[in-house]
Amino acid sequence: MSNRNYPIIIGHLGEGRSDKCIVAVKNDSGVTVLICRLKDGAERHSGEDVAAGEIQSVIAEMRFCRKESLRAFIGALQRISDEWGEAGQDGHEPG
Repeated sequence: MSNRNYPIIIGHLGEGRSDKCIVAVKNDSGVTVLICRLKDGAERHSGEDVAAGEIQSVIAEMRFCRKESLRAFIGALQRISDEWGEAGQDGHEPG
C-alpha cells in the first residue's frame, strides 16, 4: 500500500452544494474540526445544519490545542479566500 495524500473536495456538486460537511467541537483540550462525508442523498449547502445521523464517516480530523493555532489556520484560510475574491473568481469554475 502506498502512502499518498488525496484531496478532499468540498462544494464540488455545484450551486453551493456538497456531500461533505465541516463540524467543529469545543472540548477540554481545545477544538476539534472534522471533515465528514454525508450519507447518500444528504447533500447540504454551505452553512446548513447537519444531523449526526446524516454523517456517514469522518474523512479528516484536525485538533487545535491552542487558540493561536486555530487563529493561524483561520487566518490562512481567510487570506486565500481574499486572494480568490480579488482574482475575480466566484468559486463556481475551476481555475
